[in-house]
Amino acid sequence: MNYLKSIITITFFLTNLLSQNSIEGRWHLVGYEDNIMYQFDNNYRYSIYSIDGNFGSIEEAGGSPNPYFIENNIITIDNFFGNVVSYQMDFYCDGQVVDFINTEYATIHSTLFREDYNYINNLCTENDDLNQDGSLDVLDIVLLVSYILNDSANENGDINDDGFLNVLDIVLLVDKILNQETIPESGLFINQQYQDEELTFIYDIVYSKRSNMNGLQYSSNQNQVQDQLLDTILLELDIAIPPNPENKLLPLVILIHGGGFSGGSKESRLQDTKDYAKLGYIGCTINYRLTPYSYQIESGQNQLQAVFHAVEDAMNAIRFLKSQDYIYNIDTNRVVTIGTSAGGFISLINAIENDITSDLGMVSDYIYFSSKVSAAISTGAAFEIEPFNFDEDDASCLIMHSEDYDPVTGLTWEGDVIPLYEAIINSGNHAALVSQPSNSHVVPVGPFGAYSDDIIPFIWEQLNLNNW
Repeated sequence: MNYLKSIITITFFLTNLLSQNSIEGRWHLVGYEDNIMYQFDNNYRYSIYSIDGNFGSIEEAGGSPNPYFIENNIITIDNFFGNVVSYQMDFYCDGQVVDFINTEYATIHSTLFREDYNYINNLCTENDDLNQDGSLDVLDIVLLVSYILNDSANENGDINDDGFLNVLDIVLLVDKILNQETIPESGLFINQQYQDEELTFIYDIVYSKRSNMNGLQYSSNQNQVQDQLLDTILLELDIAIPPNPENKLLPLVILIHGGGFSGGSKESRLQDTKDYAKLGYIGCTINYRLTPYSYQIESGQNQLQAVFHAVEDAMNAIRFLKSQDYIYNIDTNRVVTIGTSAGGFISLINAIENDITSDLGMVSDYIYFSSKVSAAISTGAAFEIEPFNFDEDDASCLIMHSEDYDPVTGLTWEGDVIPLYEAIINSGNHAALVSQPSNSHVVPVGPFGAYSDDIIPFIWEQLNLNNW
């Protein structure tokens, strides 16, 4: 009788445990709780979007649901277009929270929490934050040592999940504390380190030459008249270089201006270029081929041609800078592009499809160098996802956009931005969203502007400046 009772108790426990650690149901995405909800239902994941934090039923889900299956706590999701991703599911907080962990790199891709669960103010923490204060520090080590010395039966502190509290857990906790990502409040790359007079400026560096299509194109508003008289256009960039007393390789920020691929100039982003150099980055602003608006609106093909030429030029500017790393002390593994409007589009395209050449007829001027960057930032830009290939080794993207409708591009948060963001994270890559005011187009992208609290930490983390 006691044996039967034990079996019933164990069965009940396992059933309860499995039901808690089930992905079925509706889940918020941490960081975008008011924008995206996933509903896992009968081996299909539905994406439900919102702009005000109110989510409808499964019937209001956007796009086609993604098939998924689970085996040994590994969830595999078909995101279509040949993009199939797998994650290990790590449930905690009694099954109310789950981390999706990239199976190849063992890094957390995203975190979800169940609908109606108070994720922000809950008392549930992972087993390494022993005092539940939201941070890992020496106090957690003191508590863990206390548990071990007192032979306490406490699941918190069992860092390696082996069922025991011992010195190995202390070693692992110390390692976590020492290696956790922290962003300093001040210092190099965080706030201003130099004045204008301490910077070195080099202007109008020619990075490429291009044939002038039908004598229509030009490299900037300032050069339009003279360039349209030329058969060949000179493409130029400006560089601002900070002091480098340790003679180390420095991270590079490339500013890309906007203007509908028909206007603008590198000079419009020169102040931002200087400001990033004041923080300690090498700053750069580039020109690229511009095509008259009157020509672009004649046909869709003309417009695509204008875009392709601009993207090709920006990619060659990146390659050129990498080829000159020994001259300017550029760290080619720490490059970020920041674009506004059309420049934001270029920044995102290069992040997703760096080095595209043959299919679109683009030409690389520096065949031994890639246009791949570590991170890309945009404001006032997004694009349809279907023509592009999204991969986990693409550059990380920070997408800033109007929270509803962009009056210049006609793009919407729900219809264009969210699908683009979702395509990036579903590929296994990192992306972040920042909502701009309603009906806005672009916002300041400099390090001293209104959005610096979003931009500077993103650059710090994606360029791994903790280990610079």
